[in-house]
Amino acid sequence: ANMNVKANSAILKQEGNGNYGSQDSDKYTNNLSITQRGNNNRASQELIGENNNATITQTGNFHSATQKATGSANEMNILQDGTRNFASQVFVGDSNSSTINQTGTNHIAVLGITGSNNNLNVTQEGASQKFSMNRVGNGMTLNIVQK
Repeated sequence: ANMNVKANSAILKQEGNGNYGSQDSDKYTNNLSITQRGNNNRASQELIGENNNATITQTGNFHSATQKATGSANEMNILQDGTRNFASQVFVGDSNSSTINQTGTNHIAVLGITGSNNNLNVTQEGASQKFSMNRVGNGMTLNIVQK
């Protein structure tokens, strides 16, 4: 018997009305999770590669979050708490990690990374913070805090 099973896992938890969640995984050993508590939230994730982890947690109303990774061993997290926050991140490469943490109202965070071994953390608090970045290259660590 072949005991080397390569499986994907996907979890979707929704509480509230009008929430939408979509998750797609291609290849092996990818883990996806969406948790939505509130109303009218939108979340989608797509992983193409192996050994990727993606999590979206939305608490509140009218949030939008998207994540897409093409590559392997990537870690992606979006945490939204409040109202009307937007976050998107796209990785093309291997061994990247990023967390976008939005607390408050009307924040926008957009990350695009092409390369490997990048580590990014974006924290947005209060109201109407905006951050956008396209990164091409390897080995960067960046921590952004907006209040």
